[in-house]
Amino acid sequence: MKTTVTCPKCNNRRILHVSSIQDKSPSIKRDAVLSVSAKAPLTTLGRWTNEGVFECYICANCGYTEWYTKDPDDITVDGDVVRVLEVPDSSPYR
Repeated sequence: MKTTVTCPKCNNRRILHVSSIQDKSPSIKRDAVLSVSAKAPLTTLGRWTNEGVFECYICANCGYTEWYTKDPDDITVDGDVVRVLEVPDSSPYR
């Protein structure tokens, strides 16, 4: 839906774009942006840094939703929370 602006389920062409998803948590005073990871600021007055902020596209007709991650290349791969899964190339050796 991101590039076609057409729902793959019902072919509707009215798509809602949500540029950032807010985490509505009662335990924090303000809404947080839903992301892959967040890093604490270096100072107490600094701002949190979010990596891999989520956005979504929603079909206005059937509600089908596609989630995407902004700037996936900026996500820190730490091997614990974020790790890379790859399938090795299976082409025959010549």
